[in-house]
Parts: sequence; structure tokens; C-alpha cells
Amino acid sequence: ATVADQVHAVIGVNPTKRYAVTPAARQQLLEGMLREWGLGADRVCVATTADYIWRFAKGVRARALYRGVRTWRKDGVDEKVLEALNTFGPLLIGRTTPVPTRFLEAPPMYAHVSSTLVRERVSSGRGIEDLVPLGSEGAVAQMYG
Repeated sequence: ATVADQVHAVIGVNPTKRYAVTPAARQQLLEGMLREWGLGADRVCVATTADYIWRFAKGVRARALYRGVRTWRKDGVDEKVLEALNTFGPLLIGRTTPVPTRFLEAPPMYAHVSSTLVRERVSSGRGIEDLVPLGSEGAVAQMYG
């Protein structure tokens, strides 16, 4: 959040998908983590949308979309497809210019982390301290348990 006046952390929702943890619960979890790190809603706004992410980005006048990838090997193809949708959707559907997509690759020590791994650890009673931000273990375990 030091590069921009405000960051929007957007949770995309597929209305046809059933989620183990609701998008609203994930939003609350992320907002709690951000508060713990001293980043209030004046700096990071957390939102959910079932619409195209590019529409949300255009609506808040975003200068770029930032997407996290674990590794290019694991997430690369899917992320490039989404990048294409976020590039051509505005041109073809919205008749507007696209918001550029940038990618942030996880440090190698976190490349193995996934929601599946978190759920497996929680369900087997194993700790998740090495998988989630410090201070959020209890909330995450409760939601994913």
C-alpha cells in the first residue's frame, strides 16, 4: 500500500461455485488480518464481486490489476487466461481500455501453500502457523475446520 493511496483487495466470486468458506467470511478474515497489520480500510479496501474483476477495477479507477501466483508452473496457464479475459473483456464487452495486469510471484518458501493444504492440516489437527499470517491461525482454523 506504500505505492498507491489506496489498494483494493478483491475476492472474485463464481456464482456457480460452492465455497467451503463463504466469500463474505473470507472478506472478514482478510479485513481482520489487515487491521492486525495496521492497514485500515482507508489504505486497503477489501471487496467481493461476482462481476468481472476488470469491471470492478474500472469502477474504482484502478491503474493496475495485481494477481498473486504461487509459481508460474502451478498457476501460469490459468493466470494467463484470466489476464486475457481482463484484457479483451473491456475492449469487446465494455468498449473501454483494459487495466493492465501485473503479477506477483510468491517467494519459493510459500509456493506450496494452498487452501487445500490448509484444510488438510486443520482437519487432521496439525498446525498451520507456517502457512498463514501470524495471529490469524485461530480464525483460519475455525473457518476451514
